[in-house]
Parts: sequence; structure tokens; C-alpha cells
Amino acid sequence: MKILRVNMTTLKTSFEALPEAWKMIGGKGLIAKIMNREVPPGVDPLGPENKLIFACGPLAGTLAPQLGRLSAGAKSPLTQGIKEANVGGPAGQKMDRLGIRAVVVEGDLEEIAFETSQDVPNLCGNPVPLKRSQILKVLKETY
Repeated sequence: MKILRVNMTTLKTSFEALPEAWKMIGGKGLIAKIMNREVPPGVDPLGPENKLIFACGPLAGTLAPQLGRLSAGAKSPLTQGIKEANVGGPAGQKMDRLGIRAVVVEGDLEEIAFETSQDVPNLCGNPVPLKRSQILKVLKETY
């Protein structure tokens, strides 16, 4: 099994082997392991040092029912802790069949192609792409 890393700063991807001790850990447990190893506790949750991690379980690619779920997690701006959510569907199964246990999105992308929505009224009408700093400023003011 492998971990796929997506670096948004360099726009490069790389694979690394899943540590042997983590072979039977998946989902939110694997997210917690990666976050605890790589993200210092004082990191700004909305900053580039935070990581967004998608992880499936060790049995995701099998025929076992209900085990193909995919978890997504990162450091939460609300609680400052590790927060996780999960979803069903084929994504976790497909990742496992590709030999990927987790996808770690890291780094910073200064320009983001961001489509504005009614949900964030202060962003409506802005041209795309917006700078990351503009989006964070509006989100911090709004929420």
C-alpha cells in the first residue's frame, strides 16, 4: 500500500510506502497518525502547514459490505483538533484497488480558481481566480 502526496506549492505528486506499522490502520485512525506525525499542534488550521487527508480502510477494496468508506480529515479551525468525516460509495474501494491507502494534500496554492456562491455573499461578484489571501480574509470576516 502507498500514500499519494499532492504538493500544491510545487504542483507535483509523489508516492511513498505506507509504514509497516500502519498496514492495518485506515480511515480516521490513519488520518490521526499522519496529522500527529506531520502537523505541529500550533499550526494555523487555515494555513499552508495544515494538511487535507483522504484515507480508506484496510478492507476497502474487498467484497466485505460497508467497509469501502472514505474518510477526509484535517485540523479544524473550530476546535483546533483533528476533525474527520466519511462518505460511502466507490471512491474508497477504487483507491484501495489502486494500492493507495491515503491521499495527503499539502502546501499552498496562491491563486485558486474559485467559483463564488450565494453561501459566501462577500465573495460574490469577484473575478476568478482569487488569491488565497482574499478568500481567507473574507471567510474570517464572514464566519
